Amino acid sequence: MPDAPTCPTCGQPATTALAGPEHGWECRNEACAEFGQAISAAEPASGTDPGPGR
Repeated sequence: MPDAPTCPTCGQPATTALAGPEHGWECRNEACAEFGQAISAAEPASGTDPGPGR
């Protein structure tokens, strides 16, 4: 499985969508405004340096 992208809002690693891997990644942080929303695989992978300003 590829490294999970991170949510651009909360910075937490995304998880495989509850509907299954064919539906991609989604944010599962309930405190995040992006909770349950699709996360693009183009987002930086978790564990990578998000760069300045984060």
